[in-house]
Amino acid sequence: MELGFEDTIKGIIQGLDGRRKLAFQAVQDGKTFEVGGWDWDRQRRTILCSATIREDVQKLAGTTLIRPLVIKGLDKEKAEDSPLSKHDHEPATTSTEKFTPPSQLSQKHVIVPLKMRLVALVALLRSLLAQTQGQKGSKIIVFLSCTDSVDFHWRLLGDSSMDGEKAERAESDEDKSDDEDDKVDESAEEKKGQEENKIAAQSSLLPGASIFRLHGSLPTPIRLASLRGFSAIPSSKSKKPAPASSILLCTSVASRGLDLPLVRAVIQYDLPTEGGATEYVHRVGRTARAGKGGEAWSIVAPSESQWVKWVEGQMRGDTAGEKSDGDKANITLEGASIENVLAKGFGGKGSEYEARATEVQLSFERWVLRRKEKHIFHVRHLHIGHLAKAFALREAPKTITDGKNKATSASKGLGSRPTKPAKQHDVGDAEQRMQNIVRAQGRLSKKGGKMISSGTDEFQIASGAALDSLVHGYRL
Repeated sequence: MELGFEDTIKGIIQGLDGRRKLAFQAVQDGKTFEVGGWDWDRQRRTILCSATIREDVQKLAGTTLIRPLVIKGLDKEKAEDSPLSKHDHEPATTSTEKFTPPSQLSQKHVIVPLKMRLVALVALLRSLLAQTQGQKGSKIIVFLSCTDSVDFHWRLLGDSSMDGEKAERAESDEDKSDDEDDKVDESAEEKKGQEENKIAAQSSLLPGASIFRLHGSLPTPIRLASLRGFSAIPSSKSKKPAPASSILLCTSVASRGLDLPLVRAVIQYDLPTEGGATEYVHRVGRTARAGKGGEAWSIVAPSESQWVKWVEGQMRGDTAGEKSDGDKANITLEGASIENVLAKGFGGKGSEYEARATEVQLSFERWVLRRKEKHIFHVRHLHIGHLAKAFALREAPKTITDGKNKATSASKGLGSRPTKPAKQHDVGDAEQRMQNIVRAQGRLSKKGGKMISSGTDEFQIASGAALDSLVHGYRL
């Protein structure tokens, strides 16, 4: 109904009614007794099934149903007081219906600064996968905001590498001769086609796990294959062994109507901005089903911290002015610190997890650089003084010149040249440039030929007290 199918459904109903009238008229005129193998003298039986009976569903029911029999699941204690017991022909609305997650579901949240969202997601996935190593067929669902975000993170996790092999391969591809351009173009087209039809991705950051994606814009065969691959259960009899663990990156399309067994945890990387607490409960309801346990994690930005109290109140029913009963009074989203999430995900002694988180972030940034034409269109390749003349400027903008070599006066005249030519850079030394910047800021130091943390990292991870102050005194 929300996707605009209401008019389509009405059109189908009108088409069926029109066909029945024509056929019934033919029967009355004695032309034939059966049209299309059907006795059109009989009324059509219409069944409307809906998880919720909202206003738009009620409106559709009023135009398509005649004296309907309403069947609805209710608690035995509330069945006698239900409006359906007095007026069976009036569907009840669900505007005040309360959704309560199962008691065996562990709900948690972590407040994450925006610049640390990627590494926090990887750390959380690594931690959950480590907990389920002994359980084959464990599933994790990650909800994202839109289809583009699903595709981006799926390719990012599947293509990025920590060992630099893919970076070296990309550099070698750039050094190929012109005679091989045609072959390279053909192989690139084949590779692009393979990527579009690819079902599962693997990441060195998430060993033993296959990563699938699901959203409404995927072709139907790929969408169905992704569902089968994610839902597959390892079996010794199967010819194609199922992955030990599976991760599904998806939009809200996977929050309802899908049978996804053995879901160990649900991560809401992007909080639901539509549907309110109902959408949140539908998402987390993918786990802890049929009496089994499960975890639900919500990654919350500092500016979204009030959402935690709000969704807790919605699930308790506090907003309705009613006193919560014993079970609902205990509904809370347990808080976890970003330091603990990173430490569990990346491990190490002391603050080593900070250096490892920095390495993961750099690997993602290298992947993005490889996918762009940065080695061609780079600001360092430009003569800033000459470029300024192209915009009729007498002086080059100081904000993009090297801060270490500030000139007392800008160069003037068409023939002027910078006192120190800019150093040429390419994609291959992107990592070195990043580390040089970090090292210059005193966050990394060289020891034993390796870059190690000097106490703080690129992300400037705040302490628990600082985060607590950041969210205006909200208790984690």
